[in-house]
Amino acid sequence: PTTNNQQPTTNNQQPTTNIIRFQIEDTGIGMTSEQLEKIFLPFEQVGNERYKAEGTGLGLAISQKLIQMMGTKLNVTSQAGVGSIFGMDLHLPVATNLTKTMKTEQPSNSQPVQFDTELAQKLPLRILLAEDNKVNQKVALHLLKRLGYSADIAQNGQEVLVALRRQSYDVVLMDVQMPEMDGLEASRRICQEWPKCQRPRIIAMTANAMEGDREKCLAAGMNDYISKPIRLESIVQALSQCSVLKNAL
Repeated sequence: PTTNNQQPTTNNQQPTTNIIRFQIEDTGIGMTSEQLEKIFLPFEQVGNERYKAEGTGLGLAISQKLIQMMGTKLNVTSQAGVGSIFGMDLHLPVATNLTKTMKTEQPSNSQPVQFDTELAQKLPLRILLAEDNKVNQKVALHLLKRLGYSADIAQNGQEVLVALRRQSYDVVLMDVQMPEMDGLEASRRICQEWPKCQRPRIIAMTANAMEGDREKCLAAGMNDYISKPIRLESIVQALSQCSVLKNAL
């Protein structure tokens, strides 16, 4: 929850600072007073070994440093077996001459993305979306819907293979990192099992931007590559390179 309070003033002066409080409460395993003394130390993880998450133990240390750079600090109260409360107070100046500022803002030079809302009618592709993250699924489906498309969903590479054996698809939007079987291995299996004339066009979707990632995707049998977060113009360009399989089942 977030609360907004104004700093008190005297002599009927207008407040010059707003205090905005951010507070997060959980009902987890909580921490003892001894553990609280360590949680902001670099590379430190506290609590029962059974509940320790993967990671380096730097998250809270980095968060505290960032918050200190904003002129405040991260506070925590906790009770073992009950839960913890993390919070911070931001002291922000009250905006003045807001109307004048808004009127003098320069218009943005960015142009709205141009796209064909009837692309699906002109190019009726059957699309399989291979993505395990629910949020990313919703984003991709929303962008496809704006172009007139719908898509079936596979949660991992194994489900991709099952779906392709069940019916034909013209395009697979393939996330690279998925559980059970990742996109690279799934693409290799597709290339092994289906001849080129019956194979869907595989478009890699990945947040990786390291040198050589594109080459790894292409070497695994993928045909194209778009980076996350997915942008409408990227998906339009990628789908425009696709075609409907003539020998569809």
